[in-house]
Amino acid sequence: MKPRYLYITAIVSALTLGPCAASAQQRAAENTYKPDPSLTPLTAADIPALRERAEAGDAAAQGRLGRCYLRGEGVTPDVTQGLKWVRLAVAQGDASAANTLAVCYIRGMGVEQSEQKAVQYFHQAAEAGNKPACFTLFQLYAQGAGVPRSMEKAMQWLRRGAELGNAEAQNVLARCYMSGTGVEKDPTEAVRWLRQAAEQGDADAQNNLAFCYAEGLGVQKDQSEALRLFRQAAEQGYADAQRNLALCYMRGSGVETNMTEAVRWFRQAAEQGQADA
Repeated sequence: MKPRYLYITAIVSALTLGPCAASAQQRAAENTYKPDPSLTPLTAADIPALRERAEAGDAAAQGRLGRCYLRGEGVTPDVTQGLKWVRLAVAQGDASAANTLAVCYIRGMGVEQSEQKAVQYFHQAAEAGNKPACFTLFQLYAQGAGVPRSMEKAMQWLRRGAELGNAEAQNVLARCYMSGTGVEKDPTEAVRWLRQAAEQGDADAQNNLAFCYAEGLGVQKDQSEALRLFRQAAEQGYADAQRNLALCYMRGSGVETNMTEAVRWFRQAAEQGQADA
């Protein structure tokens, strides 16, 4: 049988599996505690100026200084100091700090672990427009982790995160539209959301959008555009896209057949454990 391009057809596990509170909470903590890629990492030389702004009452600076202490970014890690500054920022309504405090309650980091308080602060952050918090609430409501399971609320927060520009939420919402999970099936709408996520550099979305162009799902077939997107994702180290790009070179899809390049990309995918490479 002719090998097919790989596309993530299984919608995010939170939508297809039953409740699994522990895994949902773990992913919530992982997803929301990552450093913000839009912010330049701070060094020790940056801390005095940040502290000065924080002490002057700047909520964003207070939240950032708190996260620096929690992560050990430019300072010696100090959970007590971290929580002090984060709480000051939360008291002023800082959404990012509320998200950070929620993660501390999920992890039990410097505080007694509390699902109830974590959800409270995730809600506070999400309602103030924090994108990671919106996606986290989607996960928690979808699996009933710390809250009653509600697909209606899960989809509400997923859409909110996507509309705010969260690439991961856009990619998942697109897959929902592609499969008709939680929404009416609409491949054209799926492509619209995939494109937004792909333009932000989300490798999974780039691979999925490439598949749509290769197969004509929700968009007119365009092998050259599929190749371009597979390459974008492959060059980020995304194994499925590396395997798909190898297929393009093997078949001559959107590019001249080149078995040397095909083998090179198959090898890169296989080295990452891609089972079909």
